[in-house]
Amino acid sequence: MKPELYKLGLKRRRESGLTLLEILVASTLLVVIVFGLLMMFNQTQRAFKASMRQVDVMEGGRAALDLIARDVEQLSASRVTKVVNLDAELQSSQTLNLENPAGVSTRSLYLQKIFFLSFLTNWNGIGFQVVDPSNPNNPNIPIGSLYRFSTNSSSQGVTNNLFNTFLTGPTASLIGDRSLNRIIDGVVHLQVLLYDKNGQILTNSPDVVVTDDLLDPNPGPKQKRFNLRNGALPAYVELELGILDSQTLAKVKPMLASSNSPAAIKFLERQTGKIYFFRQQIPIRTAL
Repeated sequence: MKPELYKLGLKRRRESGLTLLEILVASTLLVVIVFGLLMMFNQTQRAFKASMRQVDVMEGGRAALDLIARDVEQLSASRVTKVVNLDAELQSSQTLNLENPAGVSTRSLYLQKIFFLSFLTNWNGIGFQVVDPSNPNNPNIPIGSLYRFSTNSSSQGVTNNLFNTFLTGPTASLIGDRSLNRIIDGVVHLQVLLYDKNGQILTNSPDVVVTDDLLDPNPGPKQKRFNLRNGALPAYVELELGILDSQTLAKVKPMLASSNSPAAIKFLERQTGKIYFFRQQIPIRTAL
């Protein structure tokens, strides 16, 4: 074969396709690019879902807080000596030990029962309480669903009796009753503080009983228990609500179902960024 023809054939073979090494390199680059795109898509999807859950919690928390605020601002005085205008007391409390760069700090979570009278055309008894629907007779719970209780009567005394029945009676008998409505799930904190017209927390007076609530485990200043009767009303009510996002709530529910509250508390200590707090100060129009 002539040298010229040999060189021409060799050149054609070299131009006819890619070598195995080139194919492997190209395939590897393609896999890396596709994998990077998938990771970016996955992260974007996670961020989108997290933001949607946050929006849901924020909307739900604000709606629940507004509902309570609309009821509380209508709080009325019975002007009857033995009739309760407002009662707020702890049903349970938890202390979270939070680790941070400065050491360990604590955060107290309170679940209070709140009951009060209001008057429109009739006397209304309204209450808010956090209940575990799967175990409604157990008041000592770290997480539950917020329920609204309501009853009405033309007489303050009758309303007060129904009020006390709900305060001391079995919650299970009222679950599913038309007078008890479920508002929002995943509530870990419901706290009320009452203030006078000078912005100071209410203190004892003839119609106001304020005591340190013994259910508060803190060694320092304790959460207050309030009981107002006759003509006593606060000038302002400060309400604080803490709610878990739906994903965290789904993870902690099995612990509550197995009555493993210590494990649920330990879990919450690692998920404090997933608890959303809402606070509002409500002026009592009838007092002002």
